Amino acid sequence: MPGLPRGEDRADQVPRLIGQVTGVRLAFCHVFQQNAPAGERKTINSAPQRSTQAETRRKRAERPLSDGIKVDGQTEAITRICWWLDAWEQQKPGGGSWWPQIVTLTDLDRGTTSQLGPLRPSWCYGTPGIARSQQLAARALHEPARQRRAETAFLDCLNDPTQLSRLTDRSLCHGTGGLLATARNIAADALTPISLTQPQLLHQPAAAEDDEPPGFLVGSAGADLATTATTTTSWDACLLLR
Repeated sequence: MPGLPRGEDRADQVPRLIGQVTGVRLAFCHVFQQNAPAGERKTINSAPQRSTQAETRRKRAERPLSDGIKVDGQTEAITRICWWLDAWEQQKPGGGSWWPQIVTLTDLDRGTTSQLGPLRPSWCYGTPGIARSQQLAARALHEPARQRRAETAFLDCLNDPTQLSRLTDRSLCHGTGGLLATARNIAADALTPISLTQPQLLHQPAAAEDDEPPGFLVGSAGADLATTATTTTSWDACLLLR
Protein backbone atom coordinates (compact mmCIF):
# COMPACT_ATOMS: atom_id res chain seq x y z
CA MET A 1 0.00 0.00 0.00
CA PRO A 2 1.50 3.39 -0.99
CA GLY A 3 2.55 5.45 2.00
CA LEU A 4 2.46 2.58 4.49
CA PRO A 5 5.75 2.49 6.41
CA ARG A 6 7.97 -0.55 6.15
CA GLY A 7 10.32 -2.13 8.65
CA GLU A 8 10.84 -1.01 12.23
CA ASP A 9 9.31 2.45 11.68
CA ARG A 10 5.85 1.07 10.97
CA ALA A 11 4.84 0.62 14.60
CA ASP A 12 5.49 4.28 15.35
CA GLN A 13 3.69 5.62 12.30
CA VAL A 14 0.63 3.39 11.92
CA PRO A 15 -1.51 5.26 14.51
CA ARG A 16 -0.87 8.49 12.59
CA LEU A 17 -1.97 6.89 9.32
CA ILE A 18 -5.22 5.49 10.67
CA GLY A 19 -8.17 7.75 10.17
CA GLN A 20 -7.47 9.38 6.83
CA VAL A 21 -10.45 8.14 4.81
CA THR A 22 -14.05 7.80 6.02
CA GLY A 23 -15.06 4.22 6.68
CA VAL A 24 -11.68 2.85 5.58
CA ARG A 25 -9.62 4.31 8.44
CA LEU A 26 -9.72 1.14 10.52
CA ALA A 27 -8.61 -1.01 7.61
CA PHE A 28 -5.08 0.43 7.67
CA CYS A 29 -4.33 -1.50 10.85
CA HIS A 30 -5.65 -4.67 9.22
CA VAL A 31 -3.33 -4.19 6.24
CA PHE A 32 -0.48 -3.53 8.65
CA GLN A 33 -1.22 -6.79 10.46
CA GLN A 34 -1.29 -8.84 7.29
CA ASN A 35 2.00 -7.35 6.03
CA ALA A 36 3.81 -7.80 9.33
CA PRO A 37 6.05 -10.81 10.02
CA ALA A 38 4.09 -13.78 11.33
CA GLY A 39 5.48 -13.43 14.85
CA GLU A 40 4.32 -9.81 15.07
CA ARG A 41 0.73 -10.22 13.90
CA LYS A 42 -2.09 -9.46 16.27
CA THR A 43 -5.47 -11.20 16.15
CA ILE A 44 -9.01 -10.09 16.90
CA ASN A 45 -11.04 -12.87 18.50
CA SER A 46 -14.22 -11.98 16.66
CA ALA A 47 -12.64 -12.13 13.17
CA PRO A 48 -14.11 -14.80 10.85
CA GLN A 49 -12.24 -18.05 10.24
CA ARG A 50 -10.20 -18.43 7.05
CA SER A 51 -12.51 -21.12 5.66
CA THR A 52 -15.51 -18.83 6.10
CA GLN A 53 -13.68 -15.97 4.39
CA ALA A 54 -12.74 -18.14 1.41
CA GLU A 55 -16.29 -19.42 0.99
CA THR A 56 -17.76 -15.93 1.18
CA ARG A 57 -15.27 -14.62 -1.39
CA ARG A 58 -16.19 -17.47 -3.75
CA LYS A 59 -19.92 -16.76 -3.47
CA ARG A 60 -19.44 -13.04 -4.10
CA ALA A 61 -17.16 -13.41 -7.09
CA GLU A 62 -20.03 -13.30 -9.59
CA ARG A 63 -22.03 -10.51 -7.96
CA PRO A 64 -22.10 -7.18 -9.81
CA LEU A 65 -21.18 -4.09 -7.82
CA SER A 66 -23.40 -1.03 -7.61
CA ASP A 67 -22.25 0.69 -10.81
CA GLY A 68 -21.53 -2.47 -12.77
CA ILE A 69 -17.76 -1.97 -12.58
CA LYS A 70 -15.58 -4.75 -11.18
CA VAL A 71 -11.85 -4.86 -10.54
CA ASP A 72 -9.88 -7.95 -9.54
CA GLY A 73 -9.84 -8.25 -5.76
CA GLN A 74 -12.44 -5.51 -5.27
CA THR A 75 -15.10 -7.58 -3.54
CA GLU A 76 -12.48 -9.25 -1.37
CA ALA A 77 -11.14 -5.86 -0.28
CA ILE A 78 -14.61 -4.54 0.57
CA THR A 79 -15.42 -7.73 2.47
CA ARG A 80 -12.17 -7.61 4.41
CA ILE A 81 -12.74 -4.01 5.50
CA CYS A 82 -16.32 -4.80 6.53
CA TRP A 83 -15.14 -7.73 8.63
CA TRP A 84 -12.56 -5.48 10.24
CA LEU A 85 -15.29 -3.00 11.15
CA ASP A 86 -17.43 -5.86 12.46
CA ALA A 87 -14.59 -6.95 14.73
CA TRP A 88 -14.32 -3.47 16.27
CA GLU A 89 -18.03 -2.68 16.48
CA GLN A 90 -19.06 -1.71 20.02
CA GLN A 91 -22.43 -1.62 21.77
CA LYS A 92 -23.74 1.06 24.11
CA PRO A 93 -25.21 -0.22 27.41
CA GLY A 94 -28.69 0.91 26.37
CA GLY A 95 -28.30 -0.38 22.81
CA GLY A 96 -26.84 1.12 19.66
CA SER A 97 -23.63 0.44 17.75
CA TRP A 98 -20.55 2.63 17.55
CA TRP A 99 -16.94 2.30 16.40
CA PRO A 100 -13.68 3.58 17.90
CA GLN A 101 -12.40 6.82 16.46
CA ILE A 102 -8.90 5.32 16.22
CA VAL A 103 -7.54 1.81 16.84
CA THR A 104 -4.05 2.00 18.32
CA LEU A 105 -1.38 -0.68 18.48
CA THR A 106 -2.14 -1.00 22.19
CA ASP A 107 -5.78 -1.69 21.32
CA LEU A 108 -4.61 -4.34 18.86
CA ASP A 109 -2.46 -5.97 21.53
CA ARG A 110 -5.40 -6.17 23.91
CA GLY A 111 -8.03 -6.97 21.29
CA THR A 112 -10.31 -4.24 22.64
CA THR A 113 -10.66 -0.49 22.32
CA SER A 114 -9.54 1.93 25.01
CA GLN A 115 -12.28 4.36 23.97
CA LEU A 116 -15.06 4.27 26.57
CA GLY A 117 -17.93 5.29 24.32
CA PRO A 118 -18.93 7.02 21.09
CA LEU A 119 -17.47 10.46 20.45
CA ARG A 120 -18.86 13.16 18.16
CA PRO A 121 -21.11 11.92 15.33
CA SER A 122 -18.99 13.30 12.52
CA TRP A 123 -18.44 12.50 8.87
CA CYS A 124 -14.68 12.10 9.36
CA TYR A 125 -14.23 9.74 12.33
CA GLY A 126 -17.70 9.13 13.70
CA THR A 127 -20.55 6.66 13.38
CA PRO A 128 -22.32 8.55 10.53
CA GLY A 129 -19.36 8.25 8.14
CA ILE A 130 -18.74 4.61 9.02
CA ALA A 131 -22.45 3.79 8.76
CA ARG A 132 -22.62 5.34 5.28
CA SER A 133 -19.55 3.38 4.17
CA GLN A 134 -21.11 0.16 5.40
CA GLN A 135 -24.42 1.02 3.75
CA LEU A 136 -22.65 1.55 0.41
CA ALA A 137 -20.69 -1.68 0.84
CA ALA A 138 -23.85 -3.60 1.69
CA ARG A 139 -25.62 -2.29 -1.40
CA ALA A 140 -22.66 -3.18 -3.60
CA LEU A 141 -22.49 -6.71 -2.19
CA HIS A 142 -26.26 -7.19 -1.94
CA GLU A 143 -26.25 -7.66 1.84
CA PRO A 144 -29.55 -6.24 3.14
CA ALA A 145 -28.83 -7.40 6.70
CA ARG A 146 -25.63 -5.37 6.83
CA GLN A 147 -27.41 -2.40 5.30
CA ARG A 148 -30.11 -2.52 7.98
CA ARG A 149 -27.49 -2.71 10.74
CA ALA A 150 -25.67 0.30 9.30
CA GLU A 151 -28.85 2.34 9.05
CA THR A 152 -29.90 1.34 12.56
CA ALA A 153 -26.50 2.41 13.92
CA PHE A 154 -26.94 5.78 12.24
CA LEU A 155 -30.44 6.24 13.66
CA ASP A 156 -29.23 5.32 17.16
CA CYS A 157 -26.53 7.95 16.80
CA LEU A 158 -29.00 10.53 15.49
CA ASN A 159 -31.27 9.97 18.49
CA ASP A 160 -28.52 10.18 21.11
CA PRO A 161 -28.43 13.68 22.68
CA THR A 162 -25.04 13.01 24.26
CA GLN A 163 -23.41 12.32 20.91
CA LEU A 164 -25.15 15.23 19.18
CA SER A 165 -24.01 17.62 21.91
CA ARG A 166 -20.39 16.93 20.90
CA LEU A 167 -20.89 18.76 17.59
CA THR A 168 -19.60 22.25 18.27
CA ASP A 169 -19.33 23.82 14.79
CA ARG A 170 -21.08 23.67 11.42
CA SER A 171 -18.25 22.27 9.31
CA LEU A 172 -18.45 19.38 6.87
CA CYS A 173 -15.53 17.53 8.41
CA HIS A 174 -16.54 17.21 12.04
CA GLY A 175 -19.56 19.45 12.49
CA THR A 176 -23.28 19.64 11.81
CA GLY A 177 -22.72 20.15 8.07
CA GLY A 178 -21.06 16.76 7.72
CA LEU A 179 -23.81 15.10 9.73
CA LEU A 180 -26.49 16.61 7.48
CA ALA A 181 -24.67 15.76 4.23
CA THR A 182 -24.14 12.19 5.40
CA ALA A 183 -27.73 11.89 6.60
CA ARG A 184 -29.09 12.99 3.20
CA ASN A 185 -27.17 10.24 1.43
CA ILE A 186 -28.05 7.55 3.97
CA ALA A 187 -31.73 8.52 3.81
CA ALA A 188 -31.71 8.48 0.00
CA ASP A 189 -30.64 4.81 -0.05
CA ALA A 190 -32.29 3.60 3.16
CA LEU A 191 -34.42 0.46 3.23
CA THR A 192 -36.87 2.23 5.53
CA PRO A 193 -37.59 5.99 5.63
CA ILE A 194 -35.21 8.14 7.66
CA SER A 195 -36.27 11.66 8.63
CA LEU A 196 -33.84 14.52 8.04
CA THR A 197 -35.57 16.82 10.52
CA GLN A 198 -33.08 16.34 13.35
CA PRO A 199 -29.86 16.99 11.36
CA GLN A 200 -31.53 19.91 9.58
CA LEU A 201 -32.56 21.49 12.88
CA LEU A 202 -29.03 21.06 14.18
CA HIS A 203 -27.30 22.58 11.17
CA GLN A 204 -29.48 25.18 9.48
CA PRO A 205 -29.79 27.59 12.44
CA ALA A 206 -26.08 27.30 13.25
CA ALA A 207 -24.36 30.65 12.86
CA ALA A 208 -20.89 30.99 11.38
CA GLU A 209 -18.20 31.78 13.92
CA ASP A 210 -16.29 35.03 13.56
CA ASP A 211 -13.10 33.19 12.67
CA GLU A 212 -14.71 30.61 10.35
CA PRO A 213 -12.43 30.14 7.31
CA PRO A 214 -13.81 30.25 3.74
CA GLY A 215 -12.78 26.68 2.91
CA PHE A 216 -14.64 23.52 2.01
CA LEU A 217 -13.99 20.89 4.68
CA VAL A 218 -13.86 23.13 7.74
CA GLY A 219 -15.08 26.45 6.36
CA SER A 220 -18.10 28.42 5.24
CA ALA A 221 -18.20 27.03 1.68
CA GLY A 222 -18.77 23.48 2.86
CA ALA A 223 -21.14 24.50 5.63
CA ASP A 224 -23.29 26.56 3.25
CA LEU A 225 -23.34 23.75 0.68
CA ALA A 226 -24.61 21.36 3.34
CA THR A 227 -27.39 23.83 4.14
CA THR A 228 -28.76 24.22 0.62
CA ALA A 229 -27.63 21.13 -1.30
CA THR A 230 -29.62 18.06 -2.25
CA THR A 231 -28.74 14.58 -3.51
CA THR A 232 -29.60 15.46 -7.13
CA THR A 233 -25.99 16.50 -7.80
CA SER A 234 -22.72 14.83 -6.86
CA TRP A 235 -21.06 17.79 -5.14
CA ASP A 236 -20.30 15.57 -2.13
CA ALA A 237 -18.71 12.71 -4.08
CA CYS A 238 -15.30 13.93 -2.91
CA LEU A 239 -16.43 13.08 0.63
CA LEU A 240 -16.83 9.43 -0.47
CA LEU A 241 -20.55 9.63 0.29
CA ARG A 242 -21.55 8.31 -3.17
